[in-house]
Amino acid sequence: MPRSQAARPEPSRPTWRQFARRLTIAFILFLLMSLSLPLPGSFVFALVPVTLLVWGGLLSGIAATNLFEGQSPMRLAWAGLTTGAYMAVAVIALVKGTPGMIDLLGAVVALTLVPHLGRRDLGAAMRDWAVVTGVALYVALGVQAMWVLVSSLGLPVFFIVAVGPPLLFEALMLLFGRSGRQPVRGLLRGYVAPLLLATVTSVALLSFTQFNRSMLPGWLLFFGAVVGVLIGAGLLLSHLTRRMAEAASGAQSGANPIARSLVDLSHGPLIISLALYLPISLLR
Repeated sequence: MPRSQAARPEPSRPTWRQFARRLTIAFILFLLMSLSLPLPGSFVFALVPVTLLVWGGLLSGIAATNLFEGQSPMRLAWAGLTTGAYMAVAVIALVKGTPGMIDLLGAVVALTLVPHLGRRDLGAAMRDWAVVTGVALYVALGVQAMWVLVSSLGLPVFFIVAVGPPLLFEALMLLFGRSGRQPVRGLLRGYVAPLLLATVTSVALLSFTQFNRSMLPGWLLFFGAVVGVLIGAGLLLSHLTRRMAEAASGAQSGANPIARSLVDLSHGPLIISLALYLPISLLR
């Protein structure tokens, strides 16, 4: 069953070492995806979706392992069921797109319930089933959203608007928290100033590198504001739900630091990608 002690964990204070691990993982992911040259008939082009699938598979497996308690064989079984459900949805989503993913959701949700039918504790069975389906669908939808960003806007834009802002936000949080001075009241207190700075920086990079220079100033401000609101909302939601991400990363149980860093790194980009997914899908 899910870990009872992970229901409301105490927030952990980020460190520069943890930030360095996440930055390194992000750089490795960027290198792997950058190898995807659009050469006709070459398998290299498939490295982008394959990297996203593997990324999501590791994320779902690590999260499921840390969210369940009990003996190792049972935890591995639930982690395998979660990863299998994720792969079933994510592969169809990347191959056939959103309509194919929606058609498969009902079957996956129903089939993940089958292993729980013979259990005596129905309450625990329902909680386990909710965790399995919740993690699998959340990661699969996030991977689909990231693939839409990459395929529609390109790899540089994906890292500018989805991966970069959470890393910059964390770096600014560390700088504000370790400046040696008391935080200024108002905007500079807490996370508001880092959130605004990270959002404005990402929008500025996007506008300087991707927007058409001949675009009218009014439209430039409009598109920048829309993108900024979506990125800022994703950053805010990822920060407010960071305790959930820490529970899934095993922060309270002394999990492997690399696995923990992978989960913590993925949380922000998944939410931002989901925030950008709907308007991009409508414009495609």
